[in-house]
Amino acid sequence: MNTSKVMFIVVLTTISLCAVNTQPVKSQTVGIIYIASDGSVGTSTNLTVPIQRVGDIYTFTDNIENYYVVVQRDNIVVDGAGYSLAGQGEIGIDLSYRNNVTIKNTKIGFTFYAIYLLNASSNTISGNILTYNGYGVYLIEASQNAIIGNNITDNEVGIDIGSSSNNILRNNNLNNNHNLAVYGSEPSHFVNDVDDSNIVNGKKAYYLISESNLIINPSTFPDAGYLALVNCRNITVHNLELTNNGHGIILAYTTESTITQNHMTDNYNGIGLFASSGNFIITNNIANNYRGIQFSNASNTNSISTNIITNNTDGIFLFNSFQNTIARNNITNNKIGIGLKESSYNMIRSNYFVSNEKQVYDVSIDDPSVTASMNIWGVGYPLGGNYWSDYTGVDVKSGDNQNQTGSDGLGDTPYIIYENNQDNLPLMPYGSPPAISIVSPENKTYTVNSVSLSFTVSETTSWIKYSLDGQANVTITEDTTLSGLADGVHSITVYAQDTDGQTGTSETIYFTIAEGAETPTEIQQSEAFPITWIAAAIAVVVVVGVVLLYFLKIKKK
Repeated sequence: MNTSKVMFIVVLTTISLCAVNTQPVKSQTVGIIYIASDGSVGTSTNLTVPIQRVGDIYTFTDNIENYYVVVQRDNIVVDGAGYSLAGQGEIGIDLSYRNNVTIKNTKIGFTFYAIYLLNASSNTISGNILTYNGYGVYLIEASQNAIIGNNITDNEVGIDIGSSSNNILRNNNLNNNHNLAVYGSEPSHFVNDVDDSNIVNGKKAYYLISESNLIINPSTFPDAGYLALVNCRNITVHNLELTNNGHGIILAYTTESTITQNHMTDNYNGIGLFASSGNFIITNNIANNYRGIQFSNASNTNSISTNIITNNTDGIFLFNSFQNTIARNNITNNKIGIGLKESSYNMIRSNYFVSNEKQVYDVSIDDPSVTASMNIWGVGYPLGGNYWSDYTGVDVKSGDNQNQTGSDGLGDTPYIIYENNQDNLPLMPYGSPPAISIVSPENKTYTVNSVSLSFTVSETTSWIKYSLDGQANVTITEDTTLSGLADGVHSITVYAQDTDGQTGTSETIYFTIAEGAETPTEIQQSEAFPITWIAAAIAVVVVVGVVLLYFLKIKKK
């Protein structure tokens, strides 16, 4: 995992579910510039800094290094005038508890929070260049602020809006490891005015509130780079590629919606569900995020199926969410396959848990104050539970109680997940489908209208079929002959099913029968005489050689 992702995880894991009142820690090696409540400008070092005051407007007259600015006065303008503020400390400009302050035309870099708004309202952040910071603009419990026309690039997080309401974002250009992150603990925290003039990695941000019955795809919402669905119903989202955000897609208080065939990569959460129920997450590719899919705040009765969830830190994580169905997903190479915190009565079945460092993790394992989650890990016999790549049991029995003779594709002993949670009928690994290679015919032109069909199959089969020229399949048991072929191009495909029920398909071979092609019997009759003589001649040579060798050996004796 790269350094920037580690930095993001350390900061954001503690605040991804709810607001956190984070007070900055003042660096001992970086000076502080105070714009005091009486309007004066002072510093912690008692040195003069290049800021000129004219009334309520404070203008930089040169670059400022090794300081950060704490604003203690409302109703003022801080104009960077194109100069830079490089504090190399915790904060660039601190607007905690401030109202009606404008920060504009300032270059801020090498801080953890470039512009920090805690419990701040009606402030304007405009025309700034924010680069090489942990966070560009960070809002926590802040409302009615305007963030307009900023160039926010090469930060870990571009704009982070936590537990904050009614903020306006316009014409911001973001190109960061994670561009836009929004989270909270109640409905109002997700009500912000973000339009598609905001650009994330060259694409548009779509932030939809109280919409219904929409189809969102590249045609209806072109160049989507971020998508939020807040208090929406019956939205279908498909074929989007969403990367480098706090969420690829966030559903907050959203119901009856379908998210399908999208690609979510390199986000904090690929898909985030917050107090959202009755949704369908189907056939998405969710890779290289911190969390692939996160459920939180009673996101219940959702269906998560047939997704590829791979190479995330946490594949799926449920916080206080119940009665969801998680089925037929490929959950592979994550640090945690499924994580749980006080989330019970979820149906988790028919998934493939492959090579996750921890297939399942419950927070209660490390924190006894947390109630253990109790979930359902299968649907009974004969469908069974889930496939676990680290399952060491065998399959020699069958039946409801796995006490009858004969295998049935289910493990004879349970897979133990953790205390009081087990998969009673784990799925056994399915073999690969048979490999089929066509030896004849070849991709060439034949001068006969009857051609041998010869092929190899890598394992024992229960049936073999071929299709000539896309026609109905013909069942065979071994090599055969394709007779009476018409002049022109033909195609042949061979299919086979192994004894595990896996079906393989050969490569389709295209071959040509020449115009006026003869039948093989006509050619064999005309060539029978010379072929016979050639064979006879070879036989005579072999016999003579053997006789000569015999006499030579006798003579030597």
